[in-house]
Amino acid sequence: MQGIADWDAAIKRLVADELRARLGSSGERLLVLAYGRDDRPVVPERKSKPIFNETIFEHDIPDMEVLRASLVDLVEQVGWPRPYSPLGNFSLAK
Repeated sequence: MQGIADWDAAIKRLVADELRARLGSSGERLLVLAYGRDDRPVVPERKSKPIFNETIFEHDIPDMEVLRASLVDLVEQVGWPRPYSPLGNFSLAK
């Protein structure tokens, strides 16, 4: 009786053989990349730079709707449109 590891290895071997048959050595490289094995360094296309905006309240704001409206305004100021991602990275700090 074959175990899970045996089946897993068999399936991987079949996939590798099929890719190799269809694409040659490129097929094997694609399979390696598909499993997330890539030792090449990540080189960003351009240097990222932080963008931000802030609002300083004179006193604590207990009303969540006021805070939500302020947050939406801040997000619209710094997050739209972004050159490559409308979501971008952000953090909230007190």
